[in-house]
This record gives sequence, C-alpha cells and structure tokens, in this order.
Amino acid sequence: DLRPAEAMSRQLGKRIVEALLFAAEEPLEAAAIQAHLPGGLHAGELLDELALDYRERGVRLERRGNRYARCTTGSSS
Repeated sequence: DLRPAEAMSRQLGKRIVEALLFAAEEPLEAAAIQAHLPGGLHAGELLDELALDYRERGVRLERRGNRYARCTTGSSS
C-alpha cells in the first residue's frame, strides 16, 4: 500500500498527465510528459494507471508508437 503522501503525489501526477494529454493537439511522447512531472514519478507508470482508470470512463489511452493520446471510446484515428 502507498503512504498517504505518496498516494496524493501519484494522484497529482495522473492529473498532470491527464491535463497534458487533454490539451495536446497531437499525441505526446512519454519523455515530453515526464518533463512536467515532479521527481520520483514516472510517466510510463502513470500512463499505465490512467489506461486502467479510463476503462470505465468512456475514454481510452491510445499508444501510437512512442506517443500517447487520450481518445473517447467512440473515436477512431
């Protein structure tokens, strides 16, 4: 289990990743996302967690090569 401070940090990290993906006009590389995260958080782990979170929200996280995009489940690219 995560300590409360660590859990809050991960939640903040996921919110940052979500905001970046939502605002991006094109899919983002994990390295570009990582540049915006506080120390100790890893973009790859947060992206994996978001992909699981999105399964029940009508949204999906799509990987295109080494880039990631947030899509609604009804859209196709």
